Amino acid sequence: MFPNSESAIKYGCARAKTSAIIAEMGKTEKNAILSTLMKVPFSILTDGSNKGDFYWVVTFCNEETQKIESSLLSTSALEGNSTGINIANLILNELKSNNIPLENCLALSADNAPMMIGKKVGVACILSNEIKHLVVHVT
Repeated sequence: MFPNSESAIKYGCARAKTSAIIAEMGKTEKNAILSTLMKVPFSILTDGSNKGDFYWVVTFCNEETQKIESSLLSTSALEGNSTGINIANLILNELKSNNIPLENCLALSADNAPMMIGKKVGVACILSNEIKHLVVHVT
């Protein structure tokens, strides 16, 4: 990649070192995002069709750069079935365990699967009961 660089030629980075570097970079980035979400409004985007790992993205205004950013916040393992209750609890627990005020969450964007938008036990219903001002957008 850098054929004229002595340092780059001597640098060796196998799988273990690369994995360790990426893991630390991920922790640093996640902590920066969590710190921001404690202070600014944000929205959540998710898709309930994944089994096992549950991915969700947050969108917020970065006050330092004055730009709207979307970042992968979590790839948590979903315990149990992919139900609205389990997914909503996973989101709420992640926010609460990281001291992110629920009132900062303005919107949820999700697919139209019953577990996401169901009127009784869908993620949108459960989150709306916890976050009264939540706007739900079906993608």
